[in-house]
Amino acid sequence: DRPIGGKRKKTSQPANPRPKQPPRPQEDLEDRVRRLEQLLTRSIATNEHPKHCLALLDKGHLDIEGMVPDPHPSSGLCFGKIHFAGHYVGDIRTYSGIPCFSHDGYEWVRSCTGESGTFEDVWSHKFPNHVPHLTPHPQNGYNSVTPDLPDRSLVEQYVRHFFSSYECLVFPVVDEVLFRDTVDVAYQPCQGPLPVGITSARACVLAFLAFIAELDPSPTLPYVDSAVYAAKAQNLLPYMLHDVSLPTLQNMVMQTMYRTFTGELQLANQFHSMACRVMFMLGGETKDNRPRDVTGPEDRVLRYQRMLRRMFWLCYGFDKELCFRSGQPPVIDDEHCDLSLPSNYTELQYPNRQHHVTLYEDMTIPIFPGDLRLTMLKSKTYRTLYSAKALHKSDAQLLQDIRELDDELEQWRMSVPPAHRPTLGSALEQQAAPVLPMQAIVIRLEYHYMMCTIHRASGRCQAWGNSQNGMMEGVNSSMLLAVEASRSSLHYLRSVIGSVRPEAFWMIIFYPMSAILTIFCSILMNPLDPCVEDDLNLLTVVPALIKDVKRRRTAENELAHMRMVTNFVTELTRLGHCAIDKARR
Repeated sequence: DRPIGGKRKKTSQPANPRPKQPPRPQEDLEDRVRRLEQLLTRSIATNEHPKHCLALLDKGHLDIEGMVPDPHPSSGLCFGKIHFAGHYVGDIRTYSGIPCFSHDGYEWVRSCTGESGTFEDVWSHKFPNHVPHLTPHPQNGYNSVTPDLPDRSLVEQYVRHFFSSYECLVFPVVDEVLFRDTVDVAYQPCQGPLPVGITSARACVLAFLAFIAELDPSPTLPYVDSAVYAAKAQNLLPYMLHDVSLPTLQNMVMQTMYRTFTGELQLANQFHSMACRVMFMLGGETKDNRPRDVTGPEDRVLRYQRMLRRMFWLCYGFDKELCFRSGQPPVIDDEHCDLSLPSNYTELQYPNRQHHVTLYEDMTIPIFPGDLRLTMLKSKTYRTLYSAKALHKSDAQLLQDIRELDDELEQWRMSVPPAHRPTLGSALEQQAAPVLPMQAIVIRLEYHYMMCTIHRASGRCQAWGNSQNGMMEGVNSSMLLAVEASRSSLHYLRSVIGSVRPEAFWMIIFYPMSAILTIFCSILMNPLDPCVEDDLNLLTVVPALIKDVKRRRTAENELAHMRMVTNFVTELTRLGHCAIDKARR
């Protein structure tokens, strides 16, 4: 009762108050639990506080973003800050990947256009909670959570389909021999509580069906509702968290990929974080250098080690992908990982029609749509230019880093075989039909995106505030390269949009969203440039591009995202015209 540094306050209580009766243990416990729940409720700041972890998992996410309407969203869940020509424009939204303007960004837009942008409809949107409640809340241990597995023959059909397609090379999520062992375990009859090994195996099988049904559906296969199977696998998660095994890792990796392909970026991030931790506990980040002998019982040991490295590379690739898409820091630190690639990686990554699938059987790396060497450069770019430490670099150091990364990007480009090599510019590239068409598309979009990302970092140089600065020429030329790369990205995407596979919808729309903000900022900075009308026309085609992606169906969240993109681009285009009109007056 005494203020710090002050006198004791007088009270009206007697000097020797009668001690209160100590609370009974049960009442004390209940009171502590009640106070703890109140604290948790306040800390989560939501009226829908999950009562326990199972409710949180059923819900799929916490509605942290958009709880309170805010015309200038904070960057509490954002890490990727966007600068352009000395202005802090805004951040990347973690759940949608759509940029949001900061207060400074709003003021810059207003000063250039004379108008206040209206983006509330875009940034207040939350994706619908569509994770189904497939099982009752378990009250008595494992007995109430026994999601029905499909008929085993259906699983066998999907396994055969997967290993007869190129998808098993692009996303090697399971091994043909080891996964059959997992299926055997999953379908073991069991009375009473399920052992954790069987639970993990069942979750792995369910996640596999969901992932393959979403990634590569075939009209010759029985229909599988991927959302239902993904939710079934997710509902088993609380019962397998203590199981550090390959099936557990595979389940989490496949859930990460599935959620990425269905546009659930926040949930993908959560699964990815768990996957990386399990991968580290299994030692997947280091290479197994034991001599290989594929005969006898050692075959499964070698297959296990090979599968573990494949899981590492899948985690690594998605780590850097989600890092840039969500604006959040990476989970995997390159310094702690063996990132060595096979000496013939380029030949393997860019196959020709003479390559036989047996060439890839012993590989420990996936043939990503993207190039792992470019993924490593992406990781270095984020660390060098966009980490918290990088934000404090001097102009000289920042420009030096940009030049070095640009040189590394060019070295990578020249290492790509001529038939697959991307270029910068709006001219369409004439190339033979590739073996993996989506790979050719992704490689070019990745190159344009990396060029923009590297050079856009010059936007936060202090030299923009002093036009007499000797560094201004280098800073300006770097920003022009970022704008040109963004134009190239949209021009190229417009030419190939009809070839984009339906399941790649959420992977592809990230690239135009990144490009349009850079082009819009260029219009604000140079509203009288001869290119501005062409740039505005280029912006207006983005909603049509997204709608033109071939889709088997249009899910609710895809429709919502299309509306967000259309509203966002429409408002940017309107403001671009305002900037031009204001400059001409």
